[in-house]
Amino acid sequence: MFQELFKRPRQIRRHLAGPLLDERLQFLSHCAEHGAARSTLRNLASCQLILIDQLNLFCTVHKRVCRLYARRKRLVVADNQSPLPRS
Repeated sequence: MFQELFKRPRQIRRHLAGPLLDERLQFLSHCAEHGAARSTLRNLASCQLILIDQLNLFCTVHKRVCRLYARRKRLVVADNQSPLPRS
């Protein structure tokens, strides 16, 4: 999608390397399917990166995933360490 929206390799690389790639592409595809013009899609793509940076969304999502993973891991470890009931 970014290859279609941008001409300069630097712009394409920046958008491909940015955080939340799948989510950004999904949103842009949705907008394209509903008739958004190429210039609108370019502006949206640029705004996405700016908003992610300004709102610190990537770190927020990443931290939440890490906390959920750590919690799950603690639960598994605790479950494995609990004594088995004796019969």
